[in-house]
Amino acid sequence: MDLALSPDRKTVFIKNMSNLLVADALSWTLLQTLTYPASGASMHGIAVSSDGSHAYVTGAGNELYDWAIGTNGTVSFSRTISLPGGSYPCGVAISADGTKAYVCLSTANKTGRR
Repeated sequence: MDLALSPDRKTVFIKNMSNLLVADALSWTLLQTLTYPASGASMHGIAVSSDGSHAYVTGAGNELYDWAIGTNGTVSFSRTISLPGGSYPCGVAISADGTKAYVCLSTANKTGRR
């Protein structure tokens, strides 16, 4: 459904309805398959922080999933960030300083900041 490239261009994060896939960008070798902790994922919305330490994926309901990226490249689930009820997020961008996530809230027709 969506994908994002790491800042160092070595890793591709691929979002599908059930999993976050982590792949080597050069060989397209699958490195990890991670299952979402809740209701799956929405149609669009994945971003990687500018320092490459986190990947953010919009969920299918009212959540933004935060995945920690280790210095060795291993990805692990960090937390779920709650969004306003009825949001159905479908896009995300991370501020340059990495302190804010701007999320498109499709049903609410607005942007939320977390």
